[in-house]
Amino acid sequence: IKGHLEKLARYEIETIAPSHGPLYDDPAFILDAYRHWVLDPPENLVVLPYVSMHGSTQVMVDHLISALADRGVRTEPFNMTVTDLGKLVITLVDAATVVFGAPTMLVEPHPSVVYAAYLVNALRPKLRHAAVIGSYGWAGKAPEQVT
Repeated sequence: IKGHLEKLARYEIETIAPSHGPLYDDPAFILDAYRHWVLDPPENLVVLPYVSMHGSTQVMVDHLISALADRGVRTEPFNMTVTDLGKLVITLVDAATVVFGAPTMLVEPHPSVVYAAYLVNALRPKLRHAAVIGSYGWAGKAPEQVT
């Protein structure tokens, strides 16, 4: 993408007309966003996609948010049962870390957290760190399956 941005810099672009979405008559908005995504380092931000079926994973997420705030780290929790996936994706672009909060459901991590992990893998954001937390009372396979 970086090379393509350099090639495009020579042109005076008036409109961006992708084959898969709306027209943009303010190309600087799109090109600046791509420059930011490609060139800027990730922020000191932890994204926390999670599900808490019985409250125990929520307690862990809340504790982690508090502990990170004490250290000056910004967090963005996303309860995957109600999250707008677009907001999750936009937030992942700038994050340095993702921590999945995954309870066990039928000997597997919760499907909504698995989907969040799939999105992270598909998008390939500038993440430096990843971790899994959660409640694995009767089966401890969730961390290995999410990572």
